[in-house]
Amino acid sequence: MTRILRPLVRLLIHYQVSFPFINQRLKVLYLDVADAEFEPVQGRRTDSRLSFLTGVHRKDVRRYREDQHSFLSEDRKSVSMAAHVIATWMSVPPYCDGQGQPQDLYRSRAQGEPSFEDLVDAISRQDMRARAVYDELLSNHTIIELPLERVALNIQAYIPNENFAAKADFFARALTEHLAAGAHNLRGESPAWLERGVYANNLTSAQISQLHSFAVQRSQVLLREINQKAKQLQKQNEGGQESLYKFHYGVFFNAQSQAKNSNE
Repeated sequence: MTRILRPLVRLLIHYQVSFPFINQRLKVLYLDVADAEFEPVQGRRTDSRLSFLTGVHRKDVRRYREDQHSFLSEDRKSVSMAAHVIATWMSVPPYCDGQGQPQDLYRSRAQGEPSFEDLVDAISRQDMRARAVYDELLSNHTIIELPLERVALNIQAYIPNENFAAKADFFARALTEHLAAGAHNLRGESPAWLERGVYANNLTSAQISQLHSFAVQRSQVLLREINQKAKQLQKQNEGGQESLYKFHYGVFFNAQSQAKNSNE
């Protein structure tokens, strides 16, 4: 589990998605999966049974079943400090102007107002030092240092590009299907789904580039052939009543330094 989640956690931290947010979402997911996919042998789906299956406290199970919308809305309280700071900077005077554009701020209240220090303190109630938030936003280029001890919000660095939603959807779909196939095989269900890989080490950067180009070229041919076969089979089923299945086939290529964390 740790090996599987490590790259995802790195991605979440990169996009400033905090642990409390994920913790709440995971709790909801445990309850949702247990409630929807684990049928009781006899009796009914009780709060006690869901609590037993998931380890989630019965009071949370009860709240989840009584009002799922309210339970899910608690996520908003757990977004990261950085996200709170940026959202406030872009929407709340005096940190933004009348058109909703973020103002340049002084780094500290001792230098002038409005200040970045005031902004952080107003959100965190002084539970987190403004310097820690400042250093993190500076390191990922979300803020830009200006002359005279002032700082500006780099909106372009914070807002994902226009292709982000499509990329995220493809990423989620591909990983979901791969994990589902692997879990199917680990459970020993039959027939086992295709899940193969090729590995090699002690290669140069130039050789990795050569292999990547070769893999892209060959996979394009295979993907096109599989897609054509699927279209042919779909035509055979037009008007049929048993066309209830879908499939997903994909390929990927990843390379990294052998000195990188061996947990991956």
